[in-house]
Amino acid sequence: MKCSSPSQRISQLRQKLEDLKDKSRIDPSILSKILSDAVTEICALEEVLEENELPRNAQMPGDRLVQDVIRQMEHEQEEEDVHESNSRFKVLLEAAQKEAAQRKAAEESYRHLVDNSQQGLMIIDLNHIIFVNRALAEITSYSVDELMAFTGEDLRAWVHPEDREMVWTRYIGRLLGKDVPDKYDYRGIRKDGSIVWVEMKVSVFFKPDGTPVSQATFVDITERKRAEEALKQSEERLHLAMQVAHVGVFEWNIQTGVNLWTPEMEAMYGLPAGTFAKTQPAWEKLVYPEDRAEALKLRDRAFETGGPVEGEWRTVWPDGSMHWLAGRFQVFKDANGQPLQMIGVNIDITDRKKMEDALRESEARFRSVLETSVDAAYRHNLQLDRYDYISPVIEQVTGFSAQELTAMGMVEASRRIHKEDLPIVADKMKRSIDEGKEIVEFRFLCKDGEYRWLADSFTVIKDADGRPLFRCGVMLDITERKLAEDELKRAKAAAEAASQAKSEFLANMSHEIRTPMNAIIGMAGLLMDANEDPEECDCAQTIQSSGAALLTIINDILDLSKIEGGQMELEHQPFNLRDCIESSTDLFTACASEKGLTLTYDVEDGVPEAIMGDKTRLRQVLINLIGNAVKFTDLGKVFIRAACRDRELHFSVEDTGIGIPAHFLSKLFQPFSQMDMSTTRRYGGTGLGLAISKNLVQLMGGEIWAESSQGRDCRGTSAFC
Repeated sequence: MKCSSPSQRISQLRQKLEDLKDKSRIDPSILSKILSDAVTEICALEEVLEENELPRNAQMPGDRLVQDVIRQMEHEQEEEDVHESNSRFKVLLEAAQKEAAQRKAAEESYRHLVDNSQQGLMIIDLNHIIFVNRALAEITSYSVDELMAFTGEDLRAWVHPEDREMVWTRYIGRLLGKDVPDKYDYRGIRKDGSIVWVEMKVSVFFKPDGTPVSQATFVDITERKRAEEALKQSEERLHLAMQVAHVGVFEWNIQTGVNLWTPEMEAMYGLPAGTFAKTQPAWEKLVYPEDRAEALKLRDRAFETGGPVEGEWRTVWPDGSMHWLAGRFQVFKDANGQPLQMIGVNIDITDRKKMEDALRESEARFRSVLETSVDAAYRHNLQLDRYDYISPVIEQVTGFSAQELTAMGMVEASRRIHKEDLPIVADKMKRSIDEGKEIVEFRFLCKDGEYRWLADSFTVIKDADGRPLFRCGVMLDITERKLAEDELKRAKAAAEAASQAKSEFLANMSHEIRTPMNAIIGMAGLLMDANEDPEECDCAQTIQSSGAALLTIINDILDLSKIEGGQMELEHQPFNLRDCIESSTDLFTACASEKGLTLTYDVEDGVPEAIMGDKTRLRQVLINLIGNAVKFTDLGKVFIRAACRDRELHFSVEDTGIGIPAHFLSKLFQPFSQMDMSTTRRYGGTGLGLAISKNLVQLMGGEIWAESSQGRDCRGTSAFC
C-alpha cells in the first residue's frame, strides 16, 4: 500500500485491517493472529517513525504482510461468495420447483373438484367459451367438446324462447356492470329436446387489458320446480276443495285480538265477504243464544288442553234462517306456554242435521212397520257378534221371543239349524261378506220341538274401508210353501212318468203301425202297376196317397216322441250345403208350379260349400218350412236364402201367403197347434212339423222364429249355428 507519508500509510493500513476484520468470513482465531502480528509490526514502525522519518515511497515490511493477508482474504472471500451464490441459487431453485409442484397439485385438485362438482360451470372470454365441466354436459345432454364449440347463437338457442329475453338482458347487464340480479332461474332446451330448469349465477371479472371474463354456475332445479308446481297445484286444489266443500277457515291472533275469516267462513254465518268485524266478541254475537254458552266452553277447553277441540252450534242468518255449524280448532302457544293464536275450521252441517232428523223419523216409521210386519226383521252386529235388534214377529215364527233369541246369541241359535242345512247356511253367511247380499232357506228347530222352514234374506253393511259392520235381514216362515213344493214335485214326477210312458207307447205304436202301412203303400203301388182298369187304378192311388199321408203323420209322431223322450241323436258328418238346399226345394217345384208360384233360393257369398252336421235333419227342417210356405201361399212367391253372419248360418224362408196373426206367433211352434179349424180343413196338417223343426234346430244349437203381419207379406225365419 502506498501513501504520501509513512504515518498516513500506517493509518490507511490500520483502517484496511479493521475493514477486513468486519467483512472477513475466515476462521476468527486465524484472523485474530494475523491482525495481532500486523498490529505489532505497525507499533514497531511507529516507534521508528518517531526517530527517523522514512522516504516518501519506501515500502515497509508490514505492507507486504498486510497485502498478503489482504490478497489471501480477498481470494477466500471470492470463493465464499461463489459458494454462497450457488447455495442461494440452489435454495431458490428448490423453492421455485416446490412452488410449481404445489401450484400444479392445487390446479389438479381444483380441476378434479370442478369436474366432479354437481354444479355446472362455464367460463366465457368475450364470446369464446374457454372452459366447461362434466356436470354442465350432463345438465344439457351435450358433450364437453360440443359445448366448447358453442357460439353466441348456440348459447341463445339453448335458452327457452320464453326466457331468452330475460336471460340475455340480465347477462349483458352484468357484463356492463349494471345493478341486475346475478342469480336467476330459467328453462333450457337439452340436446334431446327435453326441457330442464336451471339456476344460473353469473360472476364477472376483468383481465389487465380490461377484457371481461364471465363465470357462470348452473344447478339443475328441474325436480325442485316440479315439486314447487306440484305444491302449487296441491294448494290450488286444497283451496278449490275448501270452496267446493264449503269449509271456512279462521285465524285468531290472541295477542292483538284480530280474528281473520276467509270468505267461505263469512258465508257460513250469512255475512257478505269482507263484512266480519274481525273480533272474538263479534263471533260470539253470531252464535245462537241457546248454544253460545256451550260454544264458549269449547273455546275455553281449547285453551286448557292445547289440543284440537270439536263441537257443534247454531247460527241465525240475517234472513232469519237457522243453520248448523261444526267447528274444529286449536290454540298454539309459545315456548313459555303463552297462547299466541287459535286456528280452526267451520263446516256447514245444516243438510246433515236435516238428514239425521229425517233418518230418525224414517227409522221410527221403519221400526213401526217392522214390528207390525209378518216378516221377522233383525240386525246382527258383526263386530260384537250379537243381535242389536230383532222384531217381535220372530216369536210367531220360532216360538222364541226377541229377548230370548238375543240372550241365546248367534252360536246357540245356529245349533238349532238342521244339520243338513247348517253347511249351506254357513257358506251363505261367509259369501255374504264378499258379495253383500244372500238368500238362504233352512230348517229351524222351534220352541215347540218341531222343525219349520225359514227363508232368510240378508245384506251385509260395511264401513268406508270395506269392513263388515252389520248383517241385516228378514226371516219368513215358508213351511207351507215347502210342503206345497214337495207336493208339486211329486205331482210333476208322476206327470213326467206318465208323459214318458205316453212317449214310449207312441214310439212303440208308431213302429207297429208303420210296418203294415209300408206294406199297404207298397201293395197299392203293385195294384196300380198290374191293373189297367182306370177306376181300380184310381182307387189304388187313393189308397197309396192316403197311406203316404198317414205314414208322414206316423213319422212326425215318432220324431216328436224321440225328442220328448230324449232319444233323438244327431249325426256329425260333412255334407254339401247347396245340394241340401237344392234337393229340399226340388220337392216342391211341381206343386209351386201348379199354383203359379215362383220358388227360388239364394246362397250368399261367404257361405261355405261343405259343413259338418246332420244333413237329414237339416233337410227335414227346410222341407217343413218350405212346405208350409208353399201350402199357405196362393199367389206370389216363396224365396229361400242362406247367409253367414258372425260364423253362424242363417236360413230364411219368405212367402207372400195369408200371414199369421200377432197373437198366434207365440204358439206357432207348439205341438198340434193350428190358427183355427178353418185353415185345418182347407190346408190340412197336424201341426207337428214346426214343433219338430224347433226341437231339431235347438238340438243343433240354434234358434227358430217367425215374423209376420197378417194381410201383408209373411216372413218365416230360422237361424242356427
